[in-house]
Amino acid sequence: MSRAGRSSRVFCGGRTMKAKYLFLLVCIAAIGMQAGAQAAQDMRIVQVQGSAIAYVEPDMATLRFAVELQADSAQKAQTALSSKASAIVTAFQNAGIDKKLIKTDRYRISPVYSTKQDKQNTIIGYRAETTLEAVIEKLELIPSLIDTALSAGANRLQSLDFSKKDMSSAVLALIGEACLDAKRKAESAAQVLGVRVGLPHSVSVRDSIPQGRAYEGVMMMKAAVPEASVAPGQLEIEVNVSVAFELLPLN
Repeated sequence: MSRAGRSSRVFCGGRTMKAKYLFLLVCIAAIGMQAGAQAAQDMRIVQVQGSAIAYVEPDMATLRFAVELQADSAQKAQTALSSKASAIVTAFQNAGIDKKLIKTDRYRISPVYSTKQDKQNTIIGYRAETTLEAVIEKLELIPSLIDTALSAGANRLQSLDFSKKDMSSAVLALIGEACLDAKRKAESAAQVLGVRVGLPHSVSVRDSIPQGRAYEGVMMMKAAVPEASVAPGQLEIEVNVSVAFELLPLN
């Protein structure tokens, strides 16, 4: 037999061995997956819910003011609105609020049509609207800042939201408390069922951090706001967990 023939046969034999090896690996993997699936299927688990709630003091607030006006042309409306908004921003800066904490949240200019029966499609002017938002880090300044904004040209206080800069430490602590609550429930169920609680099989966490709101859409035309009427209150933080624990025999 020629050398070329021998080389060809050796090469073919190598491919055959490689195919057998790959087939063996696939079989081993399939057996392992089947065994794992069977073990998971045979595992007895109990699914429980746990929760924890805490109340924290807010340390910052967000003020939103609406500025609206109407003029006989779009250009005049835009110019007048820009002038009013700039006056409010300047007033806030003079009160000690950093310009980086003030922003325009919404800006719109739209035509105003006549309401007369024979002139319904006639434009009689233009309405300009914007919303200015300011983050306040000194809560004691809120009453005076509301009065400042309204005196500088804002039409109304649109909303006032209280919040906290760092919620992470409170949320992490509540996750632990919620997990302990879930474990206590699992142990209570296991005691009645005559088994014991093993390791957790799966865990899911959901937190809820609503914001307190003192005002929303309140009309205030250059009226001073009593300090006592702005009460931050407390923010409620809630964490819920769902935990699946393995159930094991007592002995």
